[in-house]
Amino acid sequence: MSESKTHTIHRDGKPPLRFTGTVIAEFDNRSVRGPNQTRWTEIALYRTKAGKIVVEVTNRTQWQGESDRCRAEVVADAKAAIDWLTEDNQGELGSVSQGVLTQAARNDDEFKAAYIEYVD
Repeated sequence: MSESKTHTIHRDGKPPLRFTGTVIAEFDNRSVRGPNQTRWTEIALYRTKAGKIVVEVTNRTQWQGESDRCRAEVVADAKAAIDWLTEDNQGELGSVSQGVLTQAARNDDEFKAAYIEYVD
């Protein structure tokens, strides 16, 4: 994990979110369609100094007349972060969400335990 520092996330429709914490994982799909990609999604997961999770989803665009869109949410734990990302995609995790959660599971024990479905 990265070093703890102050982060400020500028969100659409809400005030900026400022917190001190570390980056757990970051993932994007910019290179999926090659170097000429003009729209892509970036997701970052952070752990705050107090132990909460911040989920940041940014939709990037290079199209004239369009602007980037950013949403971020503070949740209690890794399970809530996974649920928030699932709600965002009609009950399923999108490929960028899966990518960031796979990285998070490698970097953070709480995500490692939460990002698996157990069956008896």
